[in-house]
Amino acid sequence: MEVVISTVVKYICSVYEKIMHINNYFVVYSVFLQDRRRGNMPIIPLTCPSCGASLRVDSNKDAAICDYCGRPYIVKDAIVNNYINNVTNVTNINNIKSDNVNLYPQKDFEINGGKLVKYHGESTNVIIPDNVKYIDVGVFRDMSIVSVEIPSSVTEIGNIAFQNCKSLLSVNIPPQVKKIGYETFNNCISLKCITLPSGITDICDGAFSLCTELREVTLPSGVKKIDRSAFASCKKLQKITIPSSVTEIGHDAFYGCSDLCGISLLSTNIKIIEDGLFEGCTSLKRIEIPSGVVEIKDSAFMECTALESITIPSSVKRIGSHVFNGCRSLKNITFASDNIEFGWYDFEGCESLETLKGLSYDKLKTHKNKLFENSPVYKSIQAEEYKRAGRCQYCGGAFGGIFTKRCYNCKREKDY
Repeated sequence: MEVVISTVVKYICSVYEKIMHINNYFVVYSVFLQDRRRGNMPIIPLTCPSCGASLRVDSNKDAAICDYCGRPYIVKDAIVNNYINNVTNVTNINNIKSDNVNLYPQKDFEINGGKLVKYHGESTNVIIPDNVKYIDVGVFRDMSIVSVEIPSSVTEIGNIAFQNCKSLLSVNIPPQVKKIGYETFNNCISLKCITLPSGITDICDGAFSLCTELREVTLPSGVKKIDRSAFASCKKLQKITIPSSVTEIGHDAFYGCSDLCGISLLSTNIKIIEDGLFEGCTSLKRIEIPSGVVEIKDSAFMECTALESITIPSSVKRIGSHVFNGCRSLKNITFASDNIEFGWYDFEGCESLETLKGLSYDKLKTHKNKLFENSPVYKSIQAEEYKRAGRCQYCGGAFGGIFTKRCYNCKREKDY
């Protein structure tokens, strides 16, 4: 008997709820009609009943199709749901008036045509909605967010989207993303590691510059271009591998990465090592230049104070100015070819430079002043030049004497 009574009560309650729902529906819709008659809202904001996307729709229509999930919906039903979900300070549905309904509610995310254009939320752990396809310019710029979950629907992250997010610790980038924009994560000083997705092909200018805590970066095999200053001044970045797919690395891409001690250039498609590419990488001890490189531009390895040795492949035809300037630990340089054009002061301040292999004496003699000033190798070239002229290898003075040849200037015996 009790079971039967309980079942009947539940049934009566459910019928009552349905009746109240129908009543609420018509009450709310009547409020909407009042506002529309006053001309307040021909185009109104709605939430898609299927995917939750933020939409704007003509309220005169009977039905519409969501721009994001592609599913149809009844405009009247969506309007009523939007009203009910955004009623403020109302305890009785019968007291609903247009004055206490927020027709344009302040959402956490402002989305327009699949583009996330604003974030209004207070949460520092952000989960971006699934209907977003593009993160617009500067959406999270200067915000105190800590983490970001980016949905798989996103294919591109716009310029300066996360610039100066100084508390950002982690961000996941889905595999569908093809491009990271200009200075996207610039100056995110708390970001320590990031894995770039397999679909990405382009890392734009300064994308991760000044991420001073960034220690680890994984570049996928599909990356083709690393633009200028992409990782500049990432002072704690220690190792990075440039995949074989890369064809271009912009100037200053790794400028000032003072903890960078190892870099693998696997690509033979790179033709130019750009200006200042590794300038100021004070922990870099060795690097292998790919055989396809034809030019090393100005200051490419300037002030790499830990660099000890390097081999220049035969493909290199030109070296710009100041390329190895200030590499005070550089001891050995091997040139695979003598057919090379030099700039100015390429080895100035290389105070440990002792061995040069592969360059002819004539080439060394021709370029000694503009290349090797203030390095030990300058003296060895000069000594060889004096010896070939029959003079004192120490000062260039003439020898005199019958049995024992001595330099007229420094008085040293001839020892060669």
